[in-house]
Amino acid sequence: MGEWLRDCVENHSDCPRSSISTLPTRVLYVDPDSNKLRLVITDGKRGNYVALSHCWGSIMPLKLTASTLHLYASGISMETLPKTFQDAVIIAKTLCIDYIWIDSLCILQDSPGDWASESSRMADVYTNALVTIAADQSADCTGGIFAERGEEDAKSLPIQVASCSCSYCTVFARWRRRRIYPFANHAADHFPARSGLHSRGWTLQERLLSTRMLHFTPTELVWECTTQISCECRIAGLVPGQHLIFKRAFMGGHIARRIHGALVDDVGRDHTLITQLHWQLVFYEFTARSLSVETDRLPALSGVTNFICRRSSQTYYFGLLHAHAVRGLLWRSFDDRLETLKTKRMPRDYAPSWSFGSITGRIDFLPEIEYFRTFRQSVTIHFISKQLSSANPYGPGTGILSIEGYMVPICVEDPKYAGARRGSYRLFVVKTPSFESKNPPHDYPKNRPWGYFEPDVDGLEEEISGGKPMYLLIIGTCGITEKRINETLGLMLTEESRAGEDLHHRRAGVFRGGGGFVMSRWAHFGVKRCVQIR
Repeated sequence: MGEWLRDCVENHSDCPRSSISTLPTRVLYVDPDSNKLRLVITDGKRGNYVALSHCWGSIMPLKLTASTLHLYASGISMETLPKTFQDAVIIAKTLCIDYIWIDSLCILQDSPGDWASESSRMADVYTNALVTIAADQSADCTGGIFAERGEEDAKSLPIQVASCSCSYCTVFARWRRRRIYPFANHAADHFPARSGLHSRGWTLQERLLSTRMLHFTPTELVWECTTQISCECRIAGLVPGQHLIFKRAFMGGHIARRIHGALVDDVGRDHTLITQLHWQLVFYEFTARSLSVETDRLPALSGVTNFICRRSSQTYYFGLLHAHAVRGLLWRSFDDRLETLKTKRMPRDYAPSWSFGSITGRIDFLPEIEYFRTFRQSVTIHFISKQLSSANPYGPGTGILSIEGYMVPICVEDPKYAGARRGSYRLFVVKTPSFESKNPPHDYPKNRPWGYFEPDVDGLEEEISGGKPMYLLIIGTCGITEKRINETLGLMLTEESRAGEDLHHRRAGVFRGGGGFVMSRWAHFGVKRCVQIR
């Protein structure tokens, strides 16, 4: 461990040099001469510290609260710590680092205000840590960091060595692995299945933002930094390829200049567009992970959001970055297009309906990456407002999006018709008063545009109940090439007028349509309007 850390600090030009950084608001002082820790309020003090990335699990026997604050400041005995925390302290002592940051012991767990404030500072906590300890193998704080090795991971064999003064030396060997550290890839769909730590939502930003990380896995110890991955099975260190592109993007310099390879090929030289694509990939990975508390959906990305906004000089609105806010509207529920979606709507005061934070579950974005460069928007955003519900500027709240574009009145067909569903997709058609279908879509007039849209959540009938007017807001177009623009993209909106509120709209789904119904044919049935979406 110590050799990896020294080598990185002294020799890795792509990794930040070790410098004494500003400590987080609270840290635990690791007394080298006793068996105690002490909670320290740092008041801007500087020093080196390690951070712990771990799974909470269903229980947390020891945590900081208003009633334990003074108690922990006077000292915490090692024996009272959960096993994972004890092991983390041992690692800090081994590395001769005086301070350690553990979320449950350094953030007041019974203070929503402190929690909101500290969660917004996660970018600094993990970026400034000299190294982050990742408890990969433990499902909760009681499991410990050091795993028992299986027989296949360490075999001893006595052999006679001519150059050795003793008769025999013992050599420890392990089976050769076909692949390096199996959790090196950040991708949600990477094989093999990830550890418990890497399936959790909160830990994505902890890994992305950490300058250096020591992974204690069930089978081996692994080092990860911007320059290389080193592990027991490939001890020499490997230059990271595409599997560490996220970490490279988050280490130093302007974020757009740190992303390279395939991403640049896909989006060209527009740096803000590169940032947007990277942002969407972060969402795709993050929403594939699990959260114990659903309302952590926005706060659990606060550190990443803070980092990206500072490095790209962009304003953030509940998941949207202002430079390409129109693209950010085209998220969709991603459940492998199941017959019934697993997603559900969050409370209205948690996030606007146009935000990915307004639903649970996994999302991805339209257009797909192969169409990314050819997207052309057909709407204008006039303003976006937000009202936060906590001290975290990247947390939940309410907002209004004022947007101008073609609004096409539509009718969603009753699911009783055989053609009205295609998996979780729903059939809709341009609404005209002179025609009522008896066998949709087979008896539609040839000049009447229709298509299937993707609802945001299961239970669409409840969202469109009461005869609410529905519209297709045409967002833009895309195609395989600049000369073959053959797809129309849009949002499905319901119209509402609630007590004490102006007439407004709410998002219900997203549409991508091709074939003969190009944008001009849809727009022919619509009117250009400026609407407010909440």
